[in-house]
Amino acid sequence: METIHFPDEVRNAVDVPNVPEEDKVTEKELDTAIMLIDQLTTEFEPDKYKDDYRTALLELIEAKRTGKELVTPTEKEPVSNVTDLMAALQASIDRTKPEKKKEAAPAAKKKKTAAKPKAKEKKQA
Repeated sequence: METIHFPDEVRNAVDVPNVPEEDKVTEKELDTAIMLIDQLTTEFEPDKYKDDYRTALLELIEAKRTGKELVTPTEKEPVSNVTDLMAALQASIDRTKPEKKKEAAPAAKKKKTAAKPKAKEKKQA
């Protein structure tokens, strides 16, 4: 939900995409919607809400007006909510693989050497 502040933000319903032309709402659906709205409706109590931004801004303006020296906080590096997908997938695979038992003294594998070509046999005439 968003508050509309200016008249140019109001659009005609015809200009809004994906809005069906005909209303196909049954009486039961309307009753359910009204009941849901009634259950969730409460009295608005503005005293429950406080505008922290406005309060901080007014304090800043007052401090500047009275000539107090202001210290602006250094900007924190924004926290990235991006995860390394490949690392996450690899970690998931590693968790599902059964752990291989480590042998106490693994046998050293011998390197295979290429077979020496056999001497060509003499052709018989």
